[in-house]
Amino acid sequence: MKKKWMRMTALGLAAAFLVGGCSKSLPTIDEEVEVTESDKNVYDMIYFGEVSTLNYLETDTEVDYALCSNLVDSLVDYDRYGRIVPGLAESWS
Repeated sequence: MKKKWMRMTALGLAAAFLVGGCSKSLPTIDEEVEVTESDKNVYDMIYFGEVSTLNYLETDTEVDYALCSNLVDSLVDYDRYGRIVPGLAESWS
């Protein structure tokens, strides 16, 4: 009985892999992909949980912080060498 169950499970997994591998292929680098104007203005990002607040000052979850860090810009930023560069600030003294 156990061998029959194992065979059926293996057969089911093999069928699932076979069907999953028969999907439409992704475009290669050489192929032209038509991009519409509405596609250019869309920002898609997948998060692993529900966002509870957009207030980055009160957040305590990684999901909220990850979203807010993509929505909030600061007055100054750091470049890859650690130097302070202007963000939203136009000038300072």
